[in-house]
Amino acid sequence: MAGQLLSTLGEALKKDYKGAIVDSLNNMSPLYNFLEKNEESVTGENLQAVVSLKTGRNQGVGSRSEDADLPTARYIKTQKLAIPLRYSYGAIRFTGQSLKAGEKSATSFGDVVSNEINGMVESMKIDTNRQLFGQGDGHLCMTASGTTGTTVTVDKPGTQWLDEGMPIQSLADLSSDTIDANDISSTDGSGLGEAAAYTVLEILSDTTFTLGNAAWTASQSDTWANDRYICRYGSNGREMMGLRGIVADTNIGASGGWLGIEDLDEIYYTGDGTTAASRGTHPILNAVISHNSGSNRAVSEKLIQGLLDKIDKKSGKKGDNKSLVMITNHAIRQNYIDLLQADRRYEKPLTLTGGWEAIAYQAGNCLVPIIVDKDSLPNAILVLDRRFLKIYRASNYDWMEKDGSMFSRVNNKDAYTAQMFAYQNLGCVSFRNQGALRDLTE
Repeated sequence: MAGQLLSTLGEALKKDYKGAIVDSLNNMSPLYNFLEKNEESVTGENLQAVVSLKTGRNQGVGSRSEDADLPTARYIKTQKLAIPLRYSYGAIRFTGQSLKAGEKSATSFGDVVSNEINGMVESMKIDTNRQLFGQGDGHLCMTASGTTGTTVTVDKPGTQWLDEGMPIQSLADLSSDTIDANDISSTDGSGLGEAAAYTVLEILSDTTFTLGNAAWTASQSDTWANDRYICRYGSNGREMMGLRGIVADTNIGASGGWLGIEDLDEIYYTGDGTTAASRGTHPILNAVISHNSGSNRAVSEKLIQGLLDKIDKKSGKKGDNKSLVMITNHAIRQNYIDLLQADRRYEKPLTLTGGWEAIAYQAGNCLVPIIVDKDSLPNAILVLDRRFLKIYRASNYDWMEKDGSMFSRVNNKDAYTAQMFAYQNLGCVSFRNQGALRDLTE
């Protein structure tokens, strides 16, 4: 009977639920919504997108006197970048008992399915959107002051990217995508296996949370060494590249870097798909950053316009700013609104594709939307040119069913799971068209 019901459930998930799930995930946030999705550039080998990045203009131009030799023909310089796809998953789980209860009526069956799907979709939205603001290494925050007990104190950037129930681990260095002896401290829980991993039991404040057991049912006590990176268990080095990694400049050092940490130097890979592309070797990979060496200052139109002018000069683009969008958090957005209201120039929100609302910055003859996202980087406004940012993916969100069924039985359990997946990554083909105004007072 279970097999028959699972078959019926599988058909319902594919026919009645898949479209709604996929639509919901593709519109999970303003950022994911407005980014173009590219499947054509992804190659079958190693599941990566290979893109061509212009590193120099054609300089075969110049002025000459009458009857002199014409300028020597030159060419545009390019560098191939390989953007490896990252693998995102979401699972729904049905116990044998819940499936049995679903036999009684269509309503109870629908409730069982809807509850599981809604929970999975919500979790995928939260985690994917958070990754879009990271740098691929899984960094969520850092331990502070070597805390001991059930309460963990963190900084850089605090508890902003933590979620209650999240399984976590700590590492000395997130540059490696595997846990080795050098990463495991004898004084904290980084060496625990996933089945025993600690969880975030309760978020207490912007800088503290209580530590929970693997089942997220009781508090745990441990000693956490200072300045350890905390990430979602098993995700370090495996997440999508995000805006913190793309909108960065290694030349400004830790004093002007995101969260007071050195900006990411190696981003994506060179064309061979194995050698990391370094910003030191390829300065064209640096974005345009305006900062104040870690000292926060009030947001102003002068600062915003100064960054836009700097992007214009660095990128060499000529345009009307129609492809620009700004992203910030609630506090910075409110400070900007207060600035406009004080000057009697506050306008009604813009309505963007997907129904998202945004206020705007007047740049020349264009209104540049300012979008709010709770995951946006602290004390900053990101300025993005949508033409050069894409979600590269192998296909749209889908269910796993390569073995003939989308359900698999949980080992030694009266329960069944179905997995949704997406192979994707955020890519950029013009870093000097992207910028950030950092060190703003919230």
